[in-house]
Amino acid sequence: MILNKNHPDFEFNDEYFLYLIDNHYDFDEEDIKMFIECCEINRIPRELRRWTRWIDSICEAKDRYFIVGWDQGLTEYQENIYSDSYITEVTPIETTKQIIATQWRDKENNIVCETINDE
Repeated sequence: MILNKNHPDFEFNDEYFLYLIDNHYDFDEEDIKMFIECCEINRIPRELRRWTRWIDSICEAKDRYFIVGWDQGLTEYQENIYSDSYITEVTPIETTKQIIATQWRDKENNIVCETINDE
């Protein structure tokens, strides 16, 4: 595995990311961006701000899972921000939940809209 990003044969891959994580090396902004780009399997939007939205990306590397927090730019002029990012290893636990859907109908019994309440 090549760790020097200036080496012509360097590539971002699971082994590189896991090496950094397992050896407690800090990810730089490029590492975080590429970890998300290469390994993201799900994206959870969180806090909405004026120019950015906080995102939790769930990333998978060799059957291990991580949440990466970062700021997504919301306009063509606002870049994504990785400087306040964090990476936390997580474990998926699947559960079954009941979802209640309410159909809102007009007087002719046509569905106007539907709301979902997951409990």
